[in-house]
Amino acid sequence: MNNQDNQKPEGGKKRRIIHWNPDEEDSSPAGVERKNRGLMFFVPIIAGLVVFSGLAYVGLKFYSKGHEGAPGGAGENGQAGDNTGGRGELAFVSPQKVQRELDKLRQEISAIRKVTDDHPVLIKNLVMMETAFDEGSKSYTSGNYRQAMTFLEEVGGLIDEQKSLINLQSETKAIHDEFLNLIEASETGRSLAPFEFEKASAIGNEGEIHLSKGAFTEAILSFETALEAIGEMDGIVNTHLVDLELNGKKALQKGDKEAAQEIFRKVLELQPDNELAQRNLKRAATIDRVLPLLREAAELEKSKDYEKSLVSYERAFELDALSAKAQQGKSRLGKVIRDNRLEYLRTTSKKAEEELDWDTAIETYEAAVEEFPDLPNFAEALEVAREKGHQAKIAAALDEAYTYEEEYEWAQARTSFLRVLDLDNQKEEAIEGLRRDGEILRSLLRYEKFLNDASDYAAKGEFQQSIRSFNEAMMAKPSYITLSPEIQDLKTTLRDQSQPVGVSFVSDGKTWVSISGFQMMGKFEQHKLRILPGNYQVRGRRKGYRDVLLEVRVRRDSSFGPIQVICTQRI
Repeated sequence: MNNQDNQKPEGGKKRRIIHWNPDEEDSSPAGVERKNRGLMFFVPIIAGLVVFSGLAYVGLKFYSKGHEGAPGGAGENGQAGDNTGGRGELAFVSPQKVQRELDKLRQEISAIRKVTDDHPVLIKNLVMMETAFDEGSKSYTSGNYRQAMTFLEEVGGLIDEQKSLINLQSETKAIHDEFLNLIEASETGRSLAPFEFEKASAIGNEGEIHLSKGAFTEAILSFETALEAIGEMDGIVNTHLVDLELNGKKALQKGDKEAAQEIFRKVLELQPDNELAQRNLKRAATIDRVLPLLREAAELEKSKDYEKSLVSYERAFELDALSAKAQQGKSRLGKVIRDNRLEYLRTTSKKAEEELDWDTAIETYEAAVEEFPDLPNFAEALEVAREKGHQAKIAAALDEAYTYEEEYEWAQARTSFLRVLDLDNQKEEAIEGLRRDGEILRSLLRYEKFLNDASDYAAKGEFQQSIRSFNEAMMAKPSYITLSPEIQDLKTTLRDQSQPVGVSFVSDGKTWVSISGFQMMGKFEQHKLRILPGNYQVRGRRKGYRDVLLEVRVRRDSSFGPIQVICTQRI
């Protein structure tokens, strides 16, 4: 019997759930004989208890019939009974209270049933609560409300117990899943720690047995102990892995390709996701090519052939990016070449400045700034060279931008201002020109967009939306633009369609009539409205009849008779 079997759920009675396992009973011949002797001893006692229980049951039934009033019936004095049989010591239980409790417990049992899986213990408890509920329902039907409440109180306690068991089962499954994942992952190190592995497996198996029997607390303890054993196993495996990795690095330093590969393969057999072992195995595959390159690079460096020496170091580094010699040689030769390049750039730029060759000076300084961004002198000299060398180009680009603006070529003007900013990103005239041209271009885009929208809406007969778009376009229109004949025609059309038109409606006084997005007219026989030109949906509704939906196109220059909106087709 488990610890959770004796738990007392909050708000309910204390219940005991016994997990019976026939396999645990004594099945030896001696045990069977002891059981038989025990049974023979209890047979007379059990028979007497059965007779006594029967007599007690008959007496209780007789007493109940003689003293309990029928539900809603009359007592001995001809007055309505209260299901207490006139006995003041028995509490009154109303049928309404029992009914409410039945409804509430029925919902709770339904919810419990949905989350109860096929575990025998949970199924057994579910059957017990459903049986008690049925008994309570039967007692309610027969009018024995006190007995019904007794059964229903028992059901409430069983529900609380079932919830507790379901929560405990969920916790057990979670740690069980963790155990299964870890024991599977530890399979590769089984040979290094066989005792710990078998210990974890055995304890885990015990936990699974407890889980199958519903002994959830014992199962959790077993799985926790199994996880501790797996942790001990991991410690042994990790110690062995450290030794292997040290030996593998020594083999790499000696250039022993086969030995290094063998060691790192062993590491990956034990720990397939070991990224360091994966990298070292890759290094071992190229170590026979890396060492000759390192020797070649060292000879070239001695002869001061720095460019070729750097190439050899770089090739060795490409094959083995973790090689310390390749990294150090690449860094050392890079510094020597860098110093030589720096001296060349200084000499070339100084000569270009003396000859006022600003293009060459700028090109040299740009290369110097890109290659040596940490040296501020080059950046300062570049700014000076740009200022002196590009002053004329800046002025020419500004003149070009102003010329484009005079011709209303805003996009080209904007491009010229951008070219100025490429040369001097602080030039206020160019910044202001970009802002100015940008505003005009955005106004042009808004103007064209709203004009297109107005034309599209007008073509569809949506004149009010077209008028709004046309007004937006006029607000965005730059002052220098004149309206084309097509736009003038559109303006005239919209002006004509801006006046409301009288429309008459006819109905039967029973249909609810409305204009979608405009007005609810209600029920009428005749109704007149003044509506702005456009397309409208008129809907008629009447209870028990199919809706009527009419498409009405109202135009200033069109006329039509009354619009009839009557629901005539029954549903």
